Amino acid sequence: MIRTLTQGVRKMAKNSNNVNMLQSIQQGYGNMTWGQKLSAAGTAYAGVTGYADARNEGAGVPGALAQGVSDAFLMDLIGWKKYVGGAVLMGAGAAAIKGFEVMNSSARELGRLGTAAPFSSSTFVDSEQVYTMRQAGMNMIGQSQQSLRQTILGNEAQAMHR
Repeated sequence: MIRTLTQGVRKMAKNSNNVNMLQSIQQGYGNMTWGQKLSAAGTAYAGVTGYADARNEGAGVPGALAQGVSDAFLMDLIGWKKYVGGAVLMGAGAAAIKGFEVMNSSARELGRLGTAAPFSSSTFVDSEQVYTMRQAGMNMIGQSQQSLRQTILGNEAQAMHR
């Protein structure tokens, strides 16, 4: 472990961008280039999120601090392309599971709505008898409306002739 860490530090020391970034931080924020500012921000973000994740998983302060520091400088040790690629690969499984859960819940919802819809299990076959029964029902509705109109008009006539 210590041997790997010292090799990583040596690799960082050989990489002039990281050394220049560290020197620029000592000289002040205003002397840093945009690339160095973004690199410093990414390192700080990785360190803070690594620490927070380790604490949320139940690690103690020293262990979480070690995790945060190792996460912070991991990008500098292995390079940003490998770091981002690994992060994408680690997130792909979680994204696939989340997508499956969303599709599964949507399918269950559609299935539930399909069985609760009125006449969902009925198939209507239009025959001459059904057509005749439907016409008879419509005639009954029409007669009922006509009867209601007659009743209303009869009541008006009674009110007028008092």
